[in-house]
Amino acid sequence: MIFLVTAVFTSFMADLARSVTSGILIEDMHSKKTQAYRTHSARNFSRARKAVLFTSDVSARGVDYPDVTMVL
Repeated sequence: MIFLVTAVFTSFMADLARSVTSGILIEDMHSKKTQAYRTHSARNFSRARKAVLFTSDVSARGVDYPDVTMVL
């Protein structure tokens, strides 16, 4: 999980990571996404073997992701 300061920066960094990464799921979650999109991203991130979640502080509010090995 990588926490970033704004929704725009979160989206930019996720798009950048998608363009240079293969074999790793890249998800993004921030306040400018719909609740349905955020739920879908959270589910994908939780179920993936290898994934990175770029997120704003929206994920810091009582969301629990088991088996996360690093938070930046």
